[in-house]
Amino acid sequence: MALIAGVAVAFGIFGALRHGEGEAINLLFFVAWSAAMLVLFALALRLPLRIAGPRHRAAAWNLALAVAALLLAYAANVAVFRHDLHLDLSREAANTPPPQFESVIDGLKTDIAMIYLYNSADENALKATELLTIASRQNPHLRFRAIDLDKEPAMARRLDVHAYNTVVVEAEDRRVVVENTVDLAQMAYAALRALKKRVDTMCFVTGHGETFSPAPPHIHYSHVETLRGHDTPGAGDVLVGTADGLDRLQLAVTTLGYTTRAIVPATLAALPEDCAVIAEIGPRRALAPSEVALMGDYLARGGRLLLAFDPDFPVTPELAALLARVGFSAQSGLVIDPLNHYGPDDDKIAVPYYPPHAITRNVALTVFPDARPLGLAHPPEGVAASILATSSEDSYLRPSASTATPVSTGSELKRGVAILAAAAEGRWPGARDDSRKPFRLVLVGNSSFATNAYFPTVSNGDLALAMLRWLAGDEGLPPVKPQRLALAQIDLTARQMRGIFFVVEILLPLSVVLLGGIVWWRRR
Repeated sequence: MALIAGVAVAFGIFGALRHGEGEAINLLFFVAWSAAMLVLFALALRLPLRIAGPRHRAAAWNLALAVAALLLAYAANVAVFRHDLHLDLSREAANTPPPQFESVIDGLKTDIAMIYLYNSADENALKATELLTIASRQNPHLRFRAIDLDKEPAMARRLDVHAYNTVVVEAEDRRVVVENTVDLAQMAYAALRALKKRVDTMCFVTGHGETFSPAPPHIHYSHVETLRGHDTPGAGDVLVGTADGLDRLQLAVTTLGYTTRAIVPATLAALPEDCAVIAEIGPRRALAPSEVALMGDYLARGGRLLLAFDPDFPVTPELAALLARVGFSAQSGLVIDPLNHYGPDDDKIAVPYYPPHAITRNVALTVFPDARPLGLAHPPEGVAASILATSSEDSYLRPSASTATPVSTGSELKRGVAILAAAAEGRWPGARDDSRKPFRLVLVGNSSFATNAYFPTVSNGDLALAMLRWLAGDEGLPPVKPQRLALAQIDLTARQMRGIFFVVEILLPLSVVLLGGIVWWRRR
């Protein structure tokens, strides 16, 4: 009993000494509360109902016990109430908001108001209201209110709402309204749009064989029946588009409140100032020297640029010189990783670990199919360069289709870590001292990771979206995962597949044989 009481006091003090909010602190107070309630229960079983001696002494003893129990229960419940911990043991996490909503709520640093005007006859709307109530207890910056539209029509008129299941999100003087929704992921994106103080434009470079289309995304929605059924909104919704297109990426950035448009640098005298980010993803033809010069001028003015080049893309001397100014280089060849790769293909590199950076902070496993290696030399003064993703130490280079060099034999292969993505920021070398803001540059040795085929794979969409948001300067806003809009699947690296094969196909049968032999030996 003393040990349990010590656990309650220790966890309570440790939770009180830690500042801020978070699941770890909530868990500490929950353990302290559980231990305190267990101590009260044990004391109730062990303490005598009446002690020997005069009646006034027994009354004082009982009063002291009651007061102590009330104070302990009050302190424990206040701690739990102020640090609410949500534990969901249901199948498919039915009582937990989707990860998009949870990540937004966990990252809130400013107050937002969310009003949900629901239809009380809609079971999905009632479930959404319940999940929103649960989520609102996780962060005090979220002020949530649920309103039955049929019971409070005056409130609907005041908010100018004319449809059931409408969510109204307000942040400072900004207001976002989404009608006819029970999907908390869409509400999370609405909250992010309300938090953004401006509508940024992301410009995608075209004219060199890029797959970005300035028209609306060439996609269509379909529905596939899954085990999750119709109880979870969007559980079976899938999005179908061309494999090499960027429609999923375009849909993800527009959902977060950005606008997109295509630009052709060859027709411009300067890259547009209103482009918060310029992305050059998957060009097939070389950039003209004048276009490279425009990119250099854009970076010197504090521009934000994403360059994603495949192994077959020709890097001209002008482009190589531009990258070299910040210590970058796009090398030739195809990276092969026999240790960490996606499925059976060793040219589809799997990256399970990342160096610390704002882009990779919330990114898990990603896949880079057909990637070229990058070089990173010592950056000049005033420029901070970081590696974002690398292959394993067992990786090696293979000549790409555009390289005439013959393939090396196994004894000639030079193995080592290859850089797949890198980022740089700071003051552009040679820029004027009165430059308005520091430049930001992200270089990726692959473009397929952001295409429709690989965007929903593991965390590829998270990485592509994080790169664009970091370039746009929105890393201060809560992180969010884009909707997969694809069938759920288990993605494993080659090492994980070998481990599962060893356990299931070898170790498990051998253990059955071994245990059977032991039983036979003992009974013979």
